[in-house]
Amino acid sequence: MRIRLLGDPVLRMKAKDVEVFDDGLKKLASDLAETMYMNDGVGLAAPQVGLSIKLVVVDLNDGSGWRAFVNPKVVDRSKENYMDVEGCLSIPGIFEEVPRPIWIVVEYLDLDGGLHTEKFEYQNARVLSHEIDHLHGKLFIDYLGLAKRRLILHRFMKMRRRGGSENANRISGNA
Repeated sequence: MRIRLLGDPVLRMKAKDVEVFDDGLKKLASDLAETMYMNDGVGLAAPQVGLSIKLVVVDLNDGSGWRAFVNPKVVDRSKENYMDVEGCLSIPGIFEEVPRPIWIVVEYLDLDGGLHTEKFEYQNARVLSHEIDHLHGKLFIDYLGLAKRRLILHRFMKMRRRGGSENANRISGNA
């Protein structure tokens, strides 16, 4: 699957709820996970491959492999945030510190339509927050000040003009 890059309108769209839970959805989730791993990512949202639906896959680094979250929403979060560096497969080569909640509670459906509510902390909360943001047309750079965003956009466009985006999706740690 081709990852859409910053500037593609699908990355700024509000995704639609998934309503059909079938083998096609399972195959799509598997394809998303394969694309995520091929690009050294830790998470990938359907809009990042051009599909404006509420589906994300993440690897929570607990040894269980990837997990799919369908129609996920954050239903509670810590009042306190912490800063850490993030990157994004849709903005390859760019890494910045952004604030995220220490913990979040996510309500989501699994690939069979079963309802779950689960708490995630620190890095896992960060990864899920980042991916869920994609479903609302929000990117991690939106948490930065205007001057910093403009600098990043300038840097990103310069990299793309030099052809840097061809290999940029292989940068480790992107979500």
